[in-house]
Amino acid sequence: MKNYGSSSYKFLKRGLIKSLAPFDLTYETNCRGFEIGGTEPPGTMRRIIFKIEDALYRFVNGILDPYPYRGEFEDVMEYGNTVGELLELENIPAFVNKKVYPIIALSAPFDFEVMPKIKLALKVSSYNDVYTRLSYSPIFELAENARIVKLTERQTTENNATAVTSARVRKISGEWSDWDYYTLFEGQVAQAIQFRTNFVVTTLDGTDAASIDSLKIEYVEDSNKNAANVRTFYTKTENYSADLKTCYLLVKHEPLKGRELKAWVNLNMETKRAENVILGQTAGIEQTIYLPDRYVAQDTLHLEIGGLPFFDYELDTGISSLKLTASAGLEIVASYEYYAAENWQMMTLDFSELEKTRFKYRTLGDTLREVSGRIEVEGGAEVFGYVLGVSC
Repeated sequence: MKNYGSSSYKFLKRGLIKSLAPFDLTYETNCRGFEIGGTEPPGTMRRIIFKIEDALYRFVNGILDPYPYRGEFEDVMEYGNTVGELLELENIPAFVNKKVYPIIALSAPFDFEVMPKIKLALKVSSYNDVYTRLSYSPIFELAENARIVKLTERQTTENNATAVTSARVRKISGEWSDWDYYTLFEGQVAQAIQFRTNFVVTTLDGTDAASIDSLKIEYVEDSNKNAANVRTFYTKTENYSADLKTCYLLVKHEPLKGRELKAWVNLNMETKRAENVILGQTAGIEQTIYLPDRYVAQDTLHLEIGGLPFFDYELDTGISSLKLTASAGLEIVASYEYYAAENWQMMTLDFSELEKTRFKYRTLGDTLREVSGRIEVEGGAEVFGYVLGVSC
């Protein structure tokens, strides 16, 4: 007697829903998670991924992550997010200002009378009266060929305030990428990276508050150079009322075992003000104009064309260029604040213990009100925490 086939094969009823109607968050300022209804009887399954601007994503450890598979039934069912994973999310800044298309896989055993059901919604909000501010980090030079492994942000928000951080990278070609949500640059090769945070509050009385406490960059240099793993930790402290005299950076880490730990401080001097700078005349077609100063604070730029305020422009803070289109023959005048060039100084070792190292830097009387710290760890040693402190 011959046995054809196998009695253990499981036949499934299955469905794949690719929504043509997106969650449109183009004009929303907050996304506070999911509302999910429907049923998932024992033995059935529901899995979800998302399509944004022709790319697929899923959530990994609470962060929107590029989805590395095709988006067909089998891989969505195996690797997509569960309903429980999505319900745990309380803040989804990566969805803000985007159109989000859910892709849903449903399955049940062939002999079940019912399929699982799902009702998916987002908890979003927008405000008629909002106050926004864009804040830019320094440009961080990585390496000639650096592959970004992981980007991690630590932020604090209160009440209705939000802080959405984007990034852009300078590619090997020397061109800058477009701004996009910062975690989407993980896995990319770049020479430099810059962060931009959009702070949004609905009141100015102090009840809304948002801050970025730190940004961590993990990257690996080109393996052809046999370079060790390097991690850069960035933290920023602003708005001191007195000149800073000494900066301290305390790092808690696992035993280094011969691996090298270095620290730098970026001496950002007080901003300077440029008033009524004449940039030339409009050409009547799209044109690119370069400001005479680098490191312009975008939220301070005031542009006038023909004596009237002008807002329809594109500013690239990396190269201080303005792209605009206006009627020909009008004078272009700009006022703005800007920083001096980045001034990274290596800090000296203050003391070192088995799992703790402190660095310091004396400012030598410089007029310093704002500081950025940078730590690099060669060899992949784990850093558990770090604090940037100052004395006035």
